[in-house]
Amino acid sequence: MKIREEIIQLAESKIFQEDILKISELITQLYEDKITEIYKQEIGDVDGICLSAFGSFGRKTMAPCSDIDFIILTSSTEISDKFSNRISSFIAKVWDVVSKAEFSVRTPAETMKIALEDVKVLSYLSDIRFIAGDLRVFNQLIYILEQEKEQLKIDFFSKIAQDRKKRISKFKVMSEPDLKKSPGGLDDFFFINSLSKLITDEVFVYTDEIKSDFKRVLETRFILHILQKRNSNVIHSGIIEEILNFKKRKTGKVFNPRDFMTKIISSMQRIKVYADIAQNFVKKKIFPQHPELITSLGKDYISDGEFIYADIESFKKEPWRMVEIFKLAKENNLEIAPETAYQMLKIKNVNLTHDQKASEIFLDIMTDLGGIAKTLMKMKELGVLEKIIPEFSKVSNLYQLFPPHIYPVGTHLIKCVEETEKILSGIRPQYIEILPDFAEIDKKIIFLSAFLHDIGKGSRQDHSEVGEKLTEKIAQRLGIVGYELERLKFIVKNHLSLSHFSQRRDMHDTSSLEKFVSSFPDRMTLNTLYIITIADAIATNPSNWNEWKAHLIQEVYSRADEMMRKGLEYTEEERIDILMLSDELKNFFPAEIVDNFVSSLSQKFLSFFNYDRLFRYSMAFLKAYTQQKEFITYTKRDEGVIEIVVIGKDSQTFIAECAGTLFLSGFNILSLFSESGVMEMAINIFWVQPPDKSKAEKFKKMFYRRDLKEIILKVQEKRKNFGIEMGYDSKTKRYRRKKEDIAIVFDNNFSENYTIVEVYCSDRPGLLFDISCAILFSGFEISVAKISTRENKVADIFYIRDRAKMKKLSEEQCAKLKIEIEKSITQGVQLPLQLPAHL
Repeated sequence: MKIREEIIQLAESKIFQEDILKISELITQLYEDKITEIYKQEIGDVDGICLSAFGSFGRKTMAPCSDIDFIILTSSTEISDKFSNRISSFIAKVWDVVSKAEFSVRTPAETMKIALEDVKVLSYLSDIRFIAGDLRVFNQLIYILEQEKEQLKIDFFSKIAQDRKKRISKFKVMSEPDLKKSPGGLDDFFFINSLSKLITDEVFVYTDEIKSDFKRVLETRFILHILQKRNSNVIHSGIIEEILNFKKRKTGKVFNPRDFMTKIISSMQRIKVYADIAQNFVKKKIFPQHPELITSLGKDYISDGEFIYADIESFKKEPWRMVEIFKLAKENNLEIAPETAYQMLKIKNVNLTHDQKASEIFLDIMTDLGGIAKTLMKMKELGVLEKIIPEFSKVSNLYQLFPPHIYPVGTHLIKCVEETEKILSGIRPQYIEILPDFAEIDKKIIFLSAFLHDIGKGSRQDHSEVGEKLTEKIAQRLGIVGYELERLKFIVKNHLSLSHFSQRRDMHDTSSLEKFVSSFPDRMTLNTLYIITIADAIATNPSNWNEWKAHLIQEVYSRADEMMRKGLEYTEEERIDILMLSDELKNFFPAEIVDNFVSSLSQKFLSFFNYDRLFRYSMAFLKAYTQQKEFITYTKRDEGVIEIVVIGKDSQTFIAECAGTLFLSGFNILSLFSESGVMEMAINIFWVQPPDKSKAEKFKKMFYRRDLKEIILKVQEKRKNFGIEMGYDSKTKRYRRKKEDIAIVFDNNFSENYTIVEVYCSDRPGLLFDISCAILFSGFEISVAKISTRENKVADIFYIRDRAKMKKLSEEQCAKLKIEIEKSITQGVQLPLQLPAHL
């Protein structure tokens, strides 16, 4: 058994029983004893060679699977060459025992030369520790370091600060923190240690809170190593449950995933802030100062051109000045001086909620374009934001369990302010072509909406409704009343409505759109919500923002805005378009056929598309009808999708055949529109990704020679290739896909003519095909479907009606269909397929 395996067992037996730092020291000592033993066996007491440790090995803060970092120092290259075989044998045996080690063989002079060129080596030297061998060689290196110490200060600081900046810039996904390298990770804590060796000051005396934070992060890293038996540092969503089960097994306590991750994020946040302060503090101390740049910024404030300083006593006498300093820093593009920031962190039990002066200054910050989000983030980090808005403390570092969120709630809110500020500053978001007139936007309300829209998260109730109530209290304290208050509350309560309507409702269903539009008090509120919706989506996860979502949001906004502006004129314009369409089509096809065609179209189809697309679809349909054959066409659209139009004989299985063949062709279906019963034919329009024309050609070839049973067999085969197990497991007597992970909701109120079915479950290949088969084989037709996928979760929305009666589903029909949809999700469509009689 390798020593690493023994140490993992030791760590597992002692964790939660002893102080984590003592366990870490014990692990380091065990590694050290074993390596020292090998060193003595292979190299012995040879003069001119010594073994030294650095990194976590040198600091005595090793986790069970930490790499072993050591350097073999030799007094000269001649000694290195002479004993190279013995050195190589030592290194080989260390690798055999510890699995992984990082090492080098150098003289003290070579080490210093490389250190001056490589910041990594330079930082290692701050933690180097003698292990075994000739102590004189080690002391020689220490002597060189001491000689160069003053001269190296600036170079050392500059390089490790640059290295830190480069390191933390790589980490954008805060929902899956790297316990070692992320901002506030162990590397940040050890960065502070390295800085403390450059100067001496009280800022480097760790508070009990920071010590506790360090231990929490280190302990969690221990658990990762024990569970994964490797040098693992990232808490990804899939490992959280394993960590909490391990803690429960060892302590007997039950841990909440969100609470656990929130504590980890909070600890890393405090370490990160502490590292920022320490870095700025050392920077001020070791770089030359310029007294001529010192200027006064009013009572109790001075600036040196880079930092703003305050008399801490003034904060205690007039607490509102804790907000004013951020306003001055923002206006003059300054950082809060590290001494001031450090003292601000120590000021506890100050409440600014009813301080009118503090509220006025806060609103000034929130409405002055340029650096609003940056200022809010600094206020958050130094604990001032929660002094003005105590409700923010609950969400400040609140972990978000579900994708696509990559930030804690508090960070997301500030990111949303940042995206809103970009838009109002004239920076057009990617994929967005339509923006309202900013003159009609109330800056105070839009920025407060961005900042407060998720303030209600963390409770078991609907966060939008909780947020509305909290917003009312916060806004009243800030002096916002009357119509402004009502607009702010409306936006917070309805901040998801535009996004949800665009992705989960049929924007071309006139009755649905009218209900949506009628909920808005005025166009200013609609314009504000539109900008918030875009900012919220980008601030949730920039990589999750795409052309298709932007297209949907813009189209809903445009239609809603047009309806609010034009009212009943909208319907009249549609009527004129239909007459124009009929007249133009008669230039190409017989008048009788055109009249029959237009009269067969639903009002939904006629209002769904703009005139150019309506004409194109009509031409394709009439061509297919007159030639009595199926017709397929596809277009690569600007929204980053391919639009595929399939026209053929109207049948109950037509949509299922299309969906199955699209899946087999490699497409993901984003949305579909179906118009059936048109002169005994049907037209299905799909919007799919990826925008790959070769896949569209593949679909055409497959579709023309399709067979439903063959499609089902191929879908089943493709599932196996994906490793997807379906059906009922007779051994466990359970469905392999859990029913409790499925939510199916029926809505008979929102739409005038259709039942809306919302299906929420885990995603898998072929899911849409299976659900559509369940709906269609039950005797219902799909008019519109909207498919929304987030990571491994889907929200599939279908507008359906009884095919025979051409009306909404009854309660009994909804109950039966729910069972069929659940079966389709847990088992998939199975063969032998007994097609229902109506097919």
